[in-house]
Amino acid sequence: MVTYTSPFLLLFVAGIGLALAWRRFDFAPLIGCLPLGIVLLVLAALKLVPAGWVVPLFYVSAILTVVGTLGAERRFVGRGLPLFGQIGDASYSIYLSHTLVLIPLVTVLRKLLLQGWAQFLVASTIAVVVCAVIGIWIYRLVERPMLKAMRRRFDRPVAKRPTPEIATAQSGV
Repeated sequence: MVTYTSPFLLLFVAGIGLALAWRRFDFAPLIGCLPLGIVLLVLAALKLVPAGWVVPLFYVSAILTVVGTLGAERRFVGRGLPLFGQIGDASYSIYLSHTLVLIPLVTVLRKLLLQGWAQFLVASTIAVVVCAVIGIWIYRLVERPMLKAMRRRFDRPVAKRPTPEIATAQSGV
């Protein structure tokens, strides 16, 4: 029951709302939400805000970051960022595999001879890169072939069946 009453679900609701709004509205004027969301994220992460604000600020910063990213998207279409396109294509594979990748990876990363922020930055960078690479690999080897097979199977054009009037006319009755 805790899952269904978690405020974390509000982020999914916000994502659904943003997806619907993105199809109808131009988000380009909202590009400023991206740096604002990042600043709020940093403030919350460094706990430079009152204790009761940290979690809500993480939520607000996440939503603002997505809004700003949607605002920036059209500016960067066709600008030669194929890696981001690959990550976008593989996002579902990354989502499904990242936990399985992180479990053994965290065990290895704990052995880094770093402390504090240096350890956090190095471990986070390695984790993001490894999760993205493995997710793209899974996408290419599993998800994309499965999608192609499903499209071949289910996206066939439906044969038009003649209406009764046409069938009667064709049979000469």
